[in-house]
Order: sequence, then C-alpha cells, then structure tokens
Amino acid sequence: MSRFGLVAAIATVGLFCSISVWGQSPQNFVSVMPCRVADTRNPAGAFGSYMTAGSTRSFPIPSGTCGIPTNAAAYSLNVTVVPKGPLDFLTMWPTGQQQPNVSTLNSPSGQIVANAAIIPAGTNGAVDVYVTNSTDVILDINGYFLPQTPQAINTVIGSGSLSSNTTGSADTAIGFRALCLNTEGSNNTATGASALQSNTSGHFNNAFGASALGSNVTGSNNSAFGGEALKGNLTGSNNTAIGSGALTISQTAIGNTAIGALALLNSIGSFNTALGSSALFQNTGGSNNIGIGVNGGVNLTNGSFNIEIGNQGTSIDSNVIRIGDNSNQTRTFIAGISNALGTGSVVLIDPNGQLGIVPSSERYKEDIHDMAGTSDALMQLRPVTFRYKQATNGGNKPLQYGLIGEEVAKVYPELVVYGKDGQVESVQYHQFPALLLNEWQKQQRAIKQQQEQIQQQKQLMHSLESRIAALEGLLHDQVPAVSSSPSENRH
Repeated sequence: MSRFGLVAAIATVGLFCSISVWGQSPQNFVSVMPCRVADTRNPAGAFGSYMTAGSTRSFPIPSGTCGIPTNAAAYSLNVTVVPKGPLDFLTMWPTGQQQPNVSTLNSPSGQIVANAAIIPAGTNGAVDVYVTNSTDVILDINGYFLPQTPQAINTVIGSGSLSSNTTGSADTAIGFRALCLNTEGSNNTATGASALQSNTSGHFNNAFGASALGSNVTGSNNSAFGGEALKGNLTGSNNTAIGSGALTISQTAIGNTAIGALALLNSIGSFNTALGSSALFQNTGGSNNIGIGVNGGVNLTNGSFNIEIGNQGTSIDSNVIRIGDNSNQTRTFIAGISNALGTGSVVLIDPNGQLGIVPSSERYKEDIHDMAGTSDALMQLRPVTFRYKQATNGGNKPLQYGLIGEEVAKVYPELVVYGKDGQVESVQYHQFPALLLNEWQKQQRAIKQQQEQIQQQKQLMHSLESRIAALEGLLHDQVPAVSSSPSENRH
C-alpha cells in the first residue's frame, strides 16, 4: 500500500462502523474532467496564499467551481505541493475529524511533488490539510463518490448485473444480466446468466442457474436452483424449485415446492409439493397436491387435494389418494395392522384398486325392496374345500373353504367380481350374510307355521280323543243290555 492509500485508510479512523467510502463500488463513483479546486499560489484566490509551516487549512471542496455536489461522500484528488524549502510531510483528512499521524505526501528535497489521494468528505464537505513546512498547495479533482446507499453493500460480478439498482441492498448478482432490472429489491442472490433478471422489488429470493427466477418481478422468499427453475414466476412468493425447469411456468402461485427436473410446471396453483422428475408436470391450476416419485401425479391438471405417490394419477383426480401402480406393484405390506384390534367398517377394494366401505345407512340407498325369493337360488351353489395354487409367504397351501366364482356367476352374476380383463376374480362374500339371513328368516317363518299347524293338530287330536272317550262310555253302558237279551228269550 502506498503512503497515500495508507493515509486514505487511516483518515477514517473512528469511522469504521460506516462504510460510506471504503464500501463503495464503481457504480457509486462519478468521474469528472480534471478540475482545480484550490491553488494557494494565487494570493487573491478563495484559499489565500501559501500555507505557513505547522499550519492547518480547510478546503470546502463543494464550494469551488468544479460542480462537486454537497452530498459527495469522498473525493478523488491529485495533491501537488510547491515547497518553499524542504517539506517533511503534508497530511489530509476529513474536516471535523482528528488529524491522523500519517503523511499524504512529503518532499524532503523541497521539489514539486504530486500524489493521488481519496479523502472522505468532512464537515460541510471540506477536507483539512496540514503542512510541516511552508508550501503552496494545489488540489485537483477527477471524481467523487456518491453518498453510501444500500446498494453499495451489494456484490456484483458480470456484465449488466444489478445495472438498474437504486436502493436495493444486500443483493448478490453473479452472471450476465443477473438482477439487471432490480431497483429496490434487497437480500436477493442471483447466480447464473439472466438469473432474477426481471426482479425489481422482490426480496429474499435465491436463484442459482441460468434464467432461474428470470421473470420474477415482485415475488419474494422464492428459492430456485437449476436452469430456468421458477423462470416464469412474476409475483408468486414462498416457492421452492430445485431442478432444471422446476416450476418453470409458475407465475403468481405461492407456497409451492418442486424438487426434480421439470417438476410442477404450475402456473397459478398454490401449496403443491412435487418430489421427483416431472412430478405434477401438467398441474396448472390445482392446489394442495402432493406428487412423489418420477412422474408422480404427472397427469393432474386442475384437481386439488390429491396425493399421488408412485402413481401418475388422472386428469380428473380431485381429493384422491393413489399409492403405487398396478403395473409395477403386485403386493402390499403395511405394518401395524395384522396384530391391531379395531372396530368399524370392513374395507373393500375394487378392480381398479380403489379402497372403500359398504355403507348401510338408508340415506345412501334407493329403490329399497324386501329380498323375498332372491335367496332361493342359494341351494344351487356348491360349497367346496380347496387350496390356492400360490403358496403363502411361509410356503404353505392351507385348506380353504368357499365357492367357485365361475359357478356363482351362473347363479348370481351380480355377486362376482371381474378383473379389468373381464375374467372372474372373486366373489362378494360380504353379500352372502344378507342372503343367508333372508333364507333363515324364511325358514323361521316356515317353522313357525309348521309349529302352529302341529299345535292345531294336537288340539284337534285332543278333541277327537275326548269325543272317542265319550262314545266309548256310552257304548260301555249299552253293552250289558244287549248281551242279556238272549237269556231272557230262552226262558
């Protein structure tokens, strides 16, 4: 470091909490045509004659004829001394500050010496000059720094990056045209060509990758990692996109998370979560969806509140949960079920894999009629014992009890479950209790009727027995008279 650079640094002793000069960037420097602001060789000039040994003089730079504004924070000066003899040193510092114990230039030989110095503006924009020995002083200015604005603590690397910034602070722009239209947005980080290039006032955005968040204007708290990630976002906030093209057409949506290349090409839907390449790829207006896995929920468009895990879903899905795909998953294992006791409804599954229950409330039903003779055909079914061809996980084939689906289809086709290929798959065994109940009730009615008939027959028999007994009594009384008549005739 030259003595004059050292002077400039030391001249700010006590001011290091403020970075109004030394934190300046080239964007804050205004160059001017070299202009003389002070020359003590002219006794009639504004600054009087030469400076005497051991004297200090203030030079109010803005009051000169060079057009330096009063709010200039520092000056780029060329200092020249024309000593009357040997000059130990000359020191410059901001007016109103303590004189630093350093030199800006010296001329021990008494020769004319010039040097460059950047000096902060002091009170009323003035700078103080101290000389150890008598000398004339000439001050020429070639530029000045504007007052420190928040943008001065920005980091800028790349042509056109942050080129429009006015009051934005704590921004980092690395790459061609990164944050190039930003004016007042703060705490943004843009790394990559055209990253966050349209942002004007959005805050706390992070964009890593070419054109990442490239269209964002006022959206805040977005994070985009990957080429063209969140590229189309205009005003949406609180979105996270990780992966090339993730959330690339999202414009006004909020609270979306997309991780994976081309995940969630969403435009207006909010609060979606897509994890996996092309997950929720076609979703445009749906909200509160979850798509997990490669192409998870890829077919969703406008449906909301869907959960698609390892399943592509359909364009009409809404409030649907899909886990796995029939073409890839053939068995399911879920812990915490087999040994757990519970109450409630039996869960059934249809050929498409949809789970559900069979509600029994009247409010769910219509066209209700007594079963009558519908169950009469039960006697045509053939109960069988059998073993499944496929063994259990333990390698066993235990004896089973049931019906043959094809046989049931001939009697009760509506009680058979068919697969997508139209073949018989299973029997709706849960329907049989109602059929059996109907048959049992019919049987009970028949038994009751038979019991009533038997009772009637018993009563009739009792009546007949009483009548027979009466007749037998009458006959008993008549038999002796009849038997005595022959004897009387013989006498």
